[in-house]
Amino acid sequence: MASGLDALYPPANRTLLERIAEEGLLLSELPPGAHPTRMRFLARNRLIAALSKGTVLVEAAARSGARNTVTWANACCRPVMAIPGPVHSATSATPHRLIREGEAVLVTCAEDILELVGPLGRRAKARQPQQRPLDGLTRAQLRVYEALPARSSMDAGEISLRSGVPLGSAWPRSIGSPRMAG
Repeated sequence: MASGLDALYPPANRTLLERIAEEGLLLSELPPGAHPTRMRFLARNRLIAALSKGTVLVEAAARSGARNTVTWANACCRPVMAIPGPVHSATSATPHRLIREGEAVLVTCAEDILELVGPLGRRAKARQPQQRPLDGLTRAQLRVYEALPARSSMDAGEISLRSGVPLGSAWPRSIGSPRMAG
């Protein structure tokens, strides 16, 4: 905490912090009665970095407390990971710079993070390939799909002509004939 343990901050998170105290641990190096200040938040980042197996930076502007935590994590020899964001977003500036300069490893999912902070010699589980909506279509069905207009209708004969698929052969039997699917 960036305050004494009797001054839970921010007040809006009081319920969450009390639940954490019941089930986990709240930690502060400040005495009771100490209130949070900007410098205390920056000092607290040292504890966060030291007690963590690694630091994942999701978003951070060019100057931020999160960048301060990364500096402490590097000083403590903890892995630093960053999730890239939109290139035009100001909050992507620091993650992108850290990745570009080799100060952070690019991660995109929980498996990437676990691979870096897990026990040495333990390989991450192989990722399951993502099933996309069009993956189950036959070649003929895919050609029909690609021939369909995005914003208007088209009769089955025109679809057949544009796709090069004979009328009636690319429609699953469960939806009936192309004339009925119109």
